[in-house]
Amino acid sequence: MSKPSEQSNVGLSYRKDFLDAFFTNVVKYDTVQLTGAFRLGSFEPSFGYLLRTEQYSGDLSRDDILNRFSAGLRYYASEASSIELGMWWQERASSDVSVEYDDISTFLTYDFVY
Repeated sequence: MSKPSEQSNVGLSYRKDFLDAFFTNVVKYDTVQLTGAFRLGSFEPSFGYLLRTEQYSGDLSRDDILNRFSAGLRYYASEASSIELGMWWQERASSDVSVEYDDISTFLTYDFVY
Protein backbone atom coordinates (compact mmCIF):
# COMPACT_ATOMS: atom_id res chain seq x y z
CA MET A 1 0.00 0.00 0.00
CA SER A 2 1.25 3.50 -0.81
CA LYS A 3 2.14 5.95 1.93
CA PRO A 4 0.43 9.37 1.97
CA SER A 5 2.51 11.93 0.08
CA GLU A 6 3.44 15.51 0.88
CA GLN A 7 0.35 16.49 -1.12
CA SER A 8 -1.91 15.28 1.70
CA ASN A 9 -3.66 17.91 3.79
CA VAL A 10 -6.14 18.34 6.61
CA GLY A 11 -7.72 21.64 7.60
CA LEU A 12 -9.85 22.80 10.51
CA SER A 13 -11.28 26.31 10.64
CA TYR A 14 -13.67 28.45 12.68
CA ARG A 15 -15.31 31.69 11.56
CA LYS A 16 -17.64 34.06 13.38
CA ASP A 17 -19.15 36.82 11.25
CA PHE A 18 -22.32 38.59 10.19
CA LEU A 19 -24.03 39.51 6.94
CA ASP A 20 -26.68 42.00 5.93
CA ALA A 21 -29.78 40.25 4.61
CA PHE A 22 -32.49 41.68 2.35
CA PHE A 23 -35.37 40.14 4.35
CA THR A 24 -34.07 40.98 7.84
CA ASN A 25 -31.53 43.33 9.38
CA VAL A 26 -28.60 40.99 10.04
CA VAL A 27 -27.54 37.33 10.05
CA LYS A 28 -24.95 36.33 12.65
CA TYR A 29 -23.22 33.03 12.04
CA ASP A 30 -20.59 30.68 13.45
CA THR A 31 -18.96 28.15 11.13
CA VAL A 32 -16.73 25.17 11.88
CA GLN A 33 -15.23 23.37 8.87
CA LEU A 34 -13.07 20.25 8.55
CA THR A 35 -11.49 19.25 5.20
CA GLY A 36 -8.95 16.73 4.04
CA ALA A 37 -7.40 15.08 1.01
CA PHE A 38 -4.82 12.28 0.85
CA ARG A 39 -2.87 11.44 -2.30
CA LEU A 40 -2.24 7.70 -2.50
CA GLY A 41 -0.44 6.94 -5.76
CA SER A 42 -2.80 7.95 -8.59
CA PHE A 43 -5.82 8.28 -6.30
CA GLU A 44 -6.85 11.11 -3.97
CA PRO A 45 -9.83 10.59 -1.67
CA SER A 46 -11.16 13.80 -0.09
CA PHE A 47 -13.75 14.77 2.49
CA GLY A 48 -15.31 17.83 4.04
CA TYR A 49 -17.73 18.66 6.84
CA LEU A 50 -19.25 22.05 7.66
CA LEU A 51 -21.44 23.00 10.61
CA ARG A 52 -22.90 26.50 10.64
CA THR A 53 -25.31 28.11 13.09
CA GLU A 54 -27.20 31.18 11.89
CA GLN A 55 -29.19 33.71 13.93
CA TYR A 56 -31.47 36.01 11.90
CA SER A 57 -32.45 39.26 13.69
CA GLY A 58 -34.69 42.13 12.65
CA ASP A 59 -38.04 42.05 10.84
CA LEU A 60 -37.61 38.28 10.67
CA SER A 61 -36.20 36.29 13.57
CA ARG A 62 -35.18 32.65 13.37
CA ASP A 63 -32.31 30.28 14.21
CA ASP A 64 -30.91 27.83 11.65
CA ILE A 65 -28.36 25.02 11.67
CA LEU A 66 -26.66 24.05 8.41
CA ASN A 67 -24.85 20.68 8.04
CA ARG A 68 -22.87 19.86 4.89
CA PHE A 69 -20.86 16.70 4.19
CA SER A 70 -18.85 16.09 1.01
CA ALA A 71 -16.69 13.24 -0.26
CA GLY A 72 -14.84 12.63 -3.49
CA LEU A 73 -12.34 10.40 -5.21
CA ARG A 74 -9.93 11.86 -7.78
CA TYR A 75 -7.91 9.74 -10.21
CA TYR A 76 -4.79 11.31 -11.73
CA ALA A 77 -4.42 9.86 -15.23
CA SER A 78 -1.25 11.94 -15.59
CA GLU A 79 0.31 15.04 -14.01
CA ALA A 80 -1.78 17.11 -16.45
CA SER A 81 -5.21 15.48 -16.19
CA SER A 82 -7.52 14.05 -13.55
CA ILE A 83 -11.09 12.85 -13.10
CA GLU A 84 -13.09 13.27 -9.88
CA LEU A 85 -16.34 11.63 -8.80
CA GLY A 86 -17.97 13.02 -5.69
CA MET A 87 -21.08 13.86 -3.75
CA TRP A 88 -22.33 16.25 -1.10
CA TRP A 89 -25.30 16.29 1.24
CA GLN A 90 -26.65 19.43 2.86
CA GLU A 91 -29.34 19.83 5.53
CA ARG A 92 -30.89 23.00 6.94
CA ALA A 93 -32.78 22.75 10.22
CA SER A 94 -34.63 25.86 11.37
CA SER A 95 -36.97 27.27 13.96
CA ASP A 96 -39.12 28.09 10.87
CA VAL A 97 -40.00 24.68 9.37
CA SER A 98 -40.95 26.25 6.01
CA VAL A 99 -37.24 26.78 5.17
CA GLU A 100 -35.95 23.34 6.23
CA TYR A 101 -34.54 21.05 3.53
CA ASP A 102 -32.19 18.18 2.67
CA ASP A 103 -30.26 18.28 -0.59
CA ILE A 104 -28.03 15.63 -2.19
CA SER A 105 -25.86 16.18 -5.24
CA THR A 106 -23.32 14.15 -7.21
CA PHE A 107 -20.70 15.43 -9.61
CA LEU A 108 -18.15 14.21 -12.14
CA THR A 109 -15.35 16.55 -13.22
CA TYR A 110 -12.44 16.31 -15.63
CA ASP A 111 -9.46 18.64 -15.20
CA PHE A 112 -6.75 19.25 -17.75
CA VAL A 113 -3.80 21.51 -16.89
CA TYR A 114 -1.31 22.73 -19.46
